[in-house]
Amino acid sequence: METNPHQAPSQPEPRPGWVKLGLWGLPNRGSAWACFWLSGALGLGGAYGFVDPRFFGFGSLFFAASWYWLAIRWVDEHGGWASAGQSQTVIEGRCPAADKQPGGRR
Repeated sequence: METNPHQAPSQPEPRPGWVKLGLWGLPNRGSAWACFWLSGALGLGGAYGFVDPRFFGFGSLFFAASWYWLAIRWVDEHGGWASAGQSQTVIEGRCPAADKQPGGRR
């Protein structure tokens, strides 16, 4: 049986270091996209640097936006986003998010 390249694998691949660093502290895909758009918008402020050179530094945020986009794309292609209500880190079969929910394990 041939595998479908567009189907997410059953077990997500471990994230490379550049993806971990790029998405560090971001709990989900929505926050990663918010950072992408914010970096891109502030990066556009770098264009104002042609009028006032103090704003050229904002142009470097296009690098951050590119990094977010590549990291989001990598995780999308390798099936690594946690489902809603799921914790990224599950230690010894326990999910910290389930402990906090009503009716969760105690």
